[in-house]
Amino acid sequence: MRDSTSFTRSGCRGARTSASPGVSAAADAYSGAEIEQAIISALHNSFAAKGELTTDRIIHALETSPPLSVTMREKIDALRHWARGRCLAAD
Repeated sequence: MRDSTSFTRSGCRGARTSASPGVSAAADAYSGAEIEQAIISALHNSFAAKGELTTDRIIHALETSPPLSVTMREKIDALRHWARGRCLAAD
């Protein structure tokens, strides 16, 4: 049984609250939800490896899962084309 006092509320001891420039650059095309899932994936990988959550693990999780803005580009472009003149822009 693991000592629950050794972990913060986020579930990771020593977690930093700000992203490093490397993570920021790697996550450029990702949505907030996709970044959140990459961090969760990196946490799972860290736990499985009995290691610490590191920036490299987060960047690896981002790099191994392409953002929806890339994988769904054609559908997004088609939706934007359809919406032109039919919908109001949300500023």
